[in-house]
Amino acid sequence: MVQTVAQTPETEEEIEAETEAEREIDIEAEHRMEETNADSKNAMQSPCGPLRIDTPRTMNCPKRMEGIKAPLTKVHQEQISDFGVLTEACRRAGKFQGEGTAHFGMGVIFDNAEMYEKAIECYQKHLAISIELGDQEGEALAYNHIGVDCHLLGHEYHSQALHCYAHHLSKADVAGRFAAHTNIGILYNSQGNYKPAALNHQHALKAATQLGDERKQAIAASNLGITGYLQKDYVTATACMERYLRISTQIHDTIEQAKAFQNLGIICSEEEKHEDARAYFQHAIKIAQSVGKSELVSNCLVSLGVIEGKIKYESYMAEVQGTMRI
Repeated sequence: MVQTVAQTPETEEEIEAETEAEREIDIEAEHRMEETNADSKNAMQSPCGPLRIDTPRTMNCPKRMEGIKAPLTKVHQEQISDFGVLTEACRRAGKFQGEGTAHFGMGVIFDNAEMYEKAIECYQKHLAISIELGDQEGEALAYNHIGVDCHLLGHEYHSQALHCYAHHLSKADVAGRFAAHTNIGILYNSQGNYKPAALNHQHALKAATQLGDERKQAIAASNLGITGYLQKDYVTATACMERYLRISTQIHDTIEQAKAFQNLGIICSEEEKHEDARAYFQHAIKIAQSVGKSELVSNCLVSLGVIEGKIKYESYMAEVQGTMRI
């Protein structure tokens, strides 16, 4: 079992964050979620998974390989060994900040190899040192990374992920609040807890707007749209996905444009607006082909085929009914 280093919340804001993030999992909501159309749910394109905040450059940590598993090579094992020696040297010399940074660096190497439990052990040591030194930035960094790794380990660790996300939120700056609220919202969505998910994605959108960061605004809008879709609130889902598309177009992010068109197609499919769905899927396919996103193209082609079949069936039935009237 993964252990996390906790610190008692002191302010009303921290207590509220702790309560919000550590609420008991709604089992009934999970069952409702599982009973929904799994294929449609899984087809909805999310703009991101759980977010990690940036590591300060002064920490000089190994490069993070997002989305790419990097198996532990002899070079990586030597780096881990070197970091181990460095932690001991820093501890003996009383350089505790350096010791914490070395532990964090080891965590990144384990993360890159998707050895999340090992990474968590390293981040916990960094966290303990940060708490001892009163380093709030270090605490926020550690809580974020432990939370993400617990999140990635799956359902069994989700309560611990929420615990860490809550602590990260209580220590975070505006950019950190965006990440924390996004992560909490994504996790709640996965549990079928859509109301707190929507609330957190709204907070994420507010933070992104404060930052003036359009890419972050697009992420928050899309996540709100996905939450609306999962609740079958297609009006909200459509409005949010249209905003996601508009921002993605403004910042010339073609991949996110393709995802937005696909998501709008999925929403229209659920509403049985088949002509609109066909147009959205066609747009998504055209854009995805232009940037070489073959998996996205394949998914949209399947959806388009289903829609084309429904349109032909509706046309055929209309003809049959017309003949019967004659």
